[in-house]
Amino acid sequence: MQGSEEELRDSQSTFVIQGQSGQGRTTSTGTDRRQALAPESVTVAPAAAGIVLPGKGIGTATLDLPVEWLSDRLGFAEPRAQGAYRTPSIRWLNGLIGYVDPANQNQLLGLESSDGNIRTDKGIGVGSTEGAVLMTHGMAPMRLNMMVPNTGGVRILIYNDQGIAFAITSDVQHASATGRHSPLHAVDWITVFSPGMAPKIFPMP
Repeated sequence: MQGSEEELRDSQSTFVIQGQSGQGRTTSTGTDRRQALAPESVTVAPAAAGIVLPGKGIGTATLDLPVEWLSDRLGFAEPRAQGAYRTPSIRWLNGLIGYVDPANQNQLLGLESSDGNIRTDKGIGVGSTEGAVLMTHGMAPMRLNMMVPNTGGVRILIYNDQGIAFAITSDVQHASATGRHSPLHAVDWITVFSPGMAPKIFPMP
């Protein structure tokens, strides 16, 4: 919205000088001008560091960034045991996990976090109930039941077309395992990947 508007400003004040009080009045005229900003002059704040974007990334870490670039900023990346997953993975010092392409160790296939502060763009995060996930992201994900060594049972809800998966605590052993874990039937960690790439990470039938 553009334009201008002249405004009369009138103010009164009370003062004290050497024990004597008095009042003063000031009158001024000013002009307010309104001018539309050019789009290129407007700066939009980046997404919050805890936002999970399906198919894209977690916070400032995105799937299109090289592993080496992220390691320079997040700290040493420690290789993890591959376990039941189909691709090797690494863990950075901040707890973020990256799944790497076996043919190119510098290329990410997925990112995973169990940080209790993260949330998807639809408001689902670690600690959200399984029912909330299904109601928000869809009732028909691929369901994968697994036993994680030293942790316990987990049910992974995989939305391959969206590029996101939610690991749900599925037994008491998992809920009470060493470290911080979500209660039964709640999200314990979240994985993002490029849409359609879930079979390269998870042991899907």
